[in-house]
Amino acid sequence: MGQNQGHHGASAVVLVADDEPMTRLLAVKALQKAGFETVEATDGREAISFFDRHLPDIVMLDVMMPVMDGFSACVEIRRHPNGKLTPVLMVTGLDDLDSIHRAYEAGATDFVTKPINWLILGHRVRYMLRASRSVEALQRSEAKNRALLNAVPDLMLRIGRTGELLEFKEAKTFQGFALKEEDIGRVVSEILPIEMAHEVIGSVEKVLETGDIQVLEHRFMENGSARTCESRIGPSGQDEALAIVRDITARKAAEKALRDSEERYALAAQGANDGLWDWNLLTNEIHFSSRWKAMLGCGDGDVGNTPEDWLSRIHEDDIDRVRLELNAHMTGVSPPFESEHRLRHNDGTYRWMHSRGLAVRDSKGTPYRMAGSQTDITERKNLSEQLLHDAFFDSLTKLPNRALFMDRLGHAVARGKRLDSHRFAVLFLDLDRFKLINDSLGT
Repeated sequence: MGQNQGHHGASAVVLVADDEPMTRLLAVKALQKAGFETVEATDGREAISFFDRHLPDIVMLDVMMPVMDGFSACVEIRRHPNGKLTPVLMVTGLDDLDSIHRAYEAGATDFVTKPINWLILGHRVRYMLRASRSVEALQRSEAKNRALLNAVPDLMLRIGRTGELLEFKEAKTFQGFALKEEDIGRVVSEILPIEMAHEVIGSVEKVLETGDIQVLEHRFMENGSARTCESRIGPSGQDEALAIVRDITARKAAEKALRDSEERYALAAQGANDGLWDWNLLTNEIHFSSRWKAMLGCGDGDVGNTPEDWLSRIHEDDIDRVRLELNAHMTGVSPPFESEHRLRHNDGTYRWMHSRGLAVRDSKGTPYRMAGSQTDITERKNLSEQLLHDAFFDSLTKLPNRALFMDRLGHAVARGKRLDSHRFAVLFLDLDRFKLINDSLGT
């Protein structure tokens, strides 16, 4: 159809082709009076040239013209890329059926016989334009719907109330049912797996009664392998429903693999007795596991999901070091993050924790996620400190023992060798009869 329709306020353009000057003049005056713009041609060949130049919205062709008659010109217009939907009104002085038949065969939209009623010509042309635009809009809508349907990779079935197959569109992703044109009109129980067919027919009845979409899952065997399909069935008319059937075998396998993975992860986490954390560096949110919170005497609702909910609990003597360790790992200086620090328990005391983590990086090396675990090492730390204390202090008097004395003396000697200004002396005291106590009770 032409490009000059009044979509943007411009008048529609009519191409008038007639070799009789008076007829052409009267037609032009009548059309201009009706509000149309006009382009004039004196023969069929000129009409083709003007059509290509002006792209009119409607063409009015006289049948009998020199050089090229109206029939041939109409055929050429229909071959033009922009002429397939353009309305063509054929004007003939012949009232025989053969001429009318030839006009329609050539692609004419309508015809009018001479003498023409000039008073109603504008109304007739306007009606043809309106009808043509409606047809064009319908064709565009149908083309869009076909494109949408073709973009859907699933099997589509139109099913009647009694279960007969009315129409189908093959699936692009799988050929599980191998439907043929001969299957149209047959009951779906003769085409689909019997259990699936009964479920579909039952759902069609529910859909037509309630108007609600039904969703089903079907399992069947194909070439010795188990497959799963999902059907979504909704109303598409008074006595028919549309079923969209999708192969979800791969999705079901992925969901099962995900459930198995999550179960293994949960069991591993419980078995390790560690607290877990997962830090989304893009949103700056951290997920803390229930075990992580329980280590600090907290319930699930007692700890938020921000980094400060963790860092604010770290002992003031440790926080700067922990931040440096985190930054070193995120910038790639240290391969893993590993830190021992004190975290404040809900009862106000501090517990020693061993935290480990690893960042996930994008193709540019920028970290976008970091996850790790936390182990309570308070008992180990206390035991280590106790062993260190016992190694250098007397268990009876709680005073520094000989090992600590010799260690400090060694430091003093070494310092005296380095610094001439450093002087020191060793004072030896002997207590009478203290050897008996030392040998029996001391170390």
